[in-house]
Amino acid sequence: MTPPYVALGDSYAAGIGSDTPGTQVRRDGGYPVLLAREIGMDVAYQSFMGATVDNVIARQLDPLSADTRLVTVTVGGNDAGFAPVLIACAQPAWLANGLLALRIAMGHARRVLPARLDRLYAEIRARAPGARLVVTAYPRLFAGVDCQLLTFFSTAEMTAVNAAADDLADLIAAAAQRAGAEFVDVRGAFTGHELCRPQEWIHGVSWPVDSSFHPTTRGHAAYAQALAPLAAQARPPAPTTAAARAASATVTVASARRREPRVQPGPNRRGTAERFRLPDLLAPHNLDAAQRHGLDRREVARLAARLPRGQRAAAPGAPPVDHAALARLRELDAAVRRREGRP
Repeated sequence: MTPPYVALGDSYAAGIGSDTPGTQVRRDGGYPVLLAREIGMDVAYQSFMGATVDNVIARQLDPLSADTRLVTVTVGGNDAGFAPVLIACAQPAWLANGLLALRIAMGHARRVLPARLDRLYAEIRARAPGARLVVTAYPRLFAGVDCQLLTFFSTAEMTAVNAAADDLADLIAAAAQRAGAEFVDVRGAFTGHELCRPQEWIHGVSWPVDSSFHPTTRGHAAYAQALAPLAAQARPPAPTTAAARAASATVTVASARRREPRVQPGPNRRGTAERFRLPDLLAPHNLDAAQRHGLDRREVARLAARLPRGQRAAAPGAPPVDHAALARLRELDAAVRRREGRP
């Protein structure tokens, strides 16, 4: 029997970043599982890492039916190209222009995302006409400081990424309104818990690297808490016959919520969106780029050689970061920005 709750979406709806068991595309600590436990409903846990709207339509909708009572959706960030934007912003200025990448990505999102979301929400309505449809967007990531190792976010880039999260929330909320769905805004819940805050609910650069810029275990719980009031309204009504009431007389609301839900996992295959990766400052083409921007190629190579390299830099047991080398590379990054008039 298909569960009455169907959870759709990308890595933010698939628990990526939570410190819980699971697979590379879906973790047990995702908000759909936490929400199912809270409201006492079994869940078809369809969301997976890297999903775009097209991936959701093609690979996640099969459990929807006339019996579906609740559908939650978090998707759209990959359609906007947030991973490539974060890759660009994390690199020094001689390798990428993060603000330009962000402008291009959000221009694309404004052109294509409304129609894609309209199609998705209409398809959900057609397959599950009686379901409560609840959609979310994404939190702002930054508090204005880049405290991470081996990244080169400027203040302007962090501000712009946060503004893009606001724009994306507006696009998703507008599409939800057109579809008669309910929009849950999680930005307020995450305020004060952004990257580099004392109690951050968003990972910085992490291992595995796929967890980077995703909610922590507490962040996924915050999603579930934000959704719970609306989701609870989708629970089946209380028994109406005397016999049914007698059969369920010993089951309280609290005990129903404590019941571990049946979790029916969806496809164990990631979506088509690009993954975040760290810059490899020693790669020949990157050293070429430094030289083209007026830097001393040999100095950049010497400094980069004193840092952990590439994706493994975030891995447990990676060599410690040489903070003096990193500070000098950040000075060079700032010099390129000043010379080119970038904020």
